[in-house]
Amino acid sequence: MRRRGQVFLSRRKVTLWLLSAAVLLSGAYLALALAGESCRASISCMELRLILDLNGEATLPVWFSVLSWIIAALMAFGIALQTSAGKRWGAGYWWGLGAVCLFLSADEAAMFHESIGVLLSATIKTGGPLLYSWLLYGFAASFVFGLLYLRLLCRISPHVRWLLVAAGAIYLTGALGFEMLGAAAESGAVDFVFGWRWTYLIVAEEFCEMLGVIVLINALMLQASFGRFDLRLQFRP
Repeated sequence: MRRRGQVFLSRRKVTLWLLSAAVLLSGAYLALALAGESCRASISCMELRLILDLNGEATLPVWFSVLSWIIAALMAFGIALQTSAGKRWGAGYWWGLGAVCLFLSADEAAMFHESIGVLLSATIKTGGPLLYSWLLYGFAASFVFGLLYLRLLCRISPHVRWLLVAAGAIYLTGALGFEMLGAAAESGAVDFVFGWRWTYLIVAEEFCEMLGVIVLINALMLQASFGRFDLRLQFRP
C-alpha cells in the first residue's frame, strides 16, 4: 500500500527519460556540427550549436551530465541510509560511491582532471595515446576504485553487479578509451582524418559517458528497490 509522502518512480521510465535526453543532446549536436557552412551562415544556428556543444564548457550537455552524477550520488546515499538503518553490511561502500559521484559531478563542471593533467605534465612527459597527461590519473584512479569495490561487487545481487560493471565499462570507454584515440590522433601516432570524423569521435565519447551514468543510475535504482526500509522516495524494480 502506498503511504502518504511516498513517491514511486518506475525504474524503466526514469532510465528511458534520461536515455532520451542523452540521445537528443547527442543527435542535435551531431546534426548542427555536420550542417557545416549552412549553420555558420546563421547566427541563431551558431548560438544553438554553442549551447549544445558536447565538447564545450557551460553547455546544456555539461549541465545534463552534472545533474546525472548528482542523481547517482543521491541514489547511492539513499542506499547507504537503507543499509545503515537495517544494520546490514556494506554501508560504507555506498557512502563512498556517493562521494565519488559528487566529485565527478563537480569534475564535469570544473574539469579538475585537466588541472591534474597540467600538474602531471610538469613532471611526466607523455605522448601518443597518452598525450593528455590526465589519462594517467584516470587509469590509476579507475584501477584503485575497481580494487576497492571488488568485494562489494562479489556480495551484491548479480543483476546489480553486472549493471554496475556495464556502467563502468561504458563510461570508461568514453572517458578514457575515446580520449586515448583522440590523443593518438592529435599527436600523429595514428593516421586520423580530422573534420567530420572528429565530430563523430566527440559524439561517441560524450554519449558513452552519459550512457554510463544512466546505466549506473539504473543499477542504483534496482539496488534501492531491494531495500525493505521506509524511505520517502522508493523505486519499483
